[in-house]
Amino acid sequence: SSSGGDTSSSSGGDTSSSSGGGNQTLLVADAGPDQTGLMGDVFDLDFCGSTFDELGLCSIDPPMLDDDFTIEWLLDTISLGFANGSTPFSLDTSLLDNLFDEPGSYILTLDILYYGGLSPIRSGDSMTLTLLAPRTVPTPATLVIFGTGLAGLAYGVARRRRRK
Repeated sequence: SSSGGDTSSSSGGDTSSSSGGGNQTLLVADAGPDQTGLMGDVFDLDFCGSTFDELGLCSIDPPMLDDDFTIEWLLDTISLGFANGSTPFSLDTSLLDNLFDEPGSYILTLDILYYGGLSPIRSGDSMTLTLLAPRTVPTPATLVIFGTGLAGLAYGVARRRRRK
């Protein structure tokens, strides 16, 4: 905590900021729950748990939200995109396969900047996106090979029984 300028506190991976002075304006980012899915899936990244002066960001009039706030999702320092209005940001991991190129856990950061007052206010939070390898489905050719092998095995067993 500092005197005069912005103050920041941290709890559970998020940071909240307020403007200095007599009237405190508090901005608290909430990146939502951790998510798990398959590589190539589309994930909705929701910031609606975030608050500005105890008012949910998604309940703010969308034109004001777009005019006074920048709501950005990041992977490390790489921008994944910006939220538009009060709708969740859709993250299509198949379009960003150079960033999400292997199964694993990725820390995504929600960065919210309010610049509608006298001094900008910034707040951030993070969530974990866990990507699993897609399930492999046998191709028809694999099934034909497997079926041929079973038929050959059955033929061999039947032939041995006839010899006895």
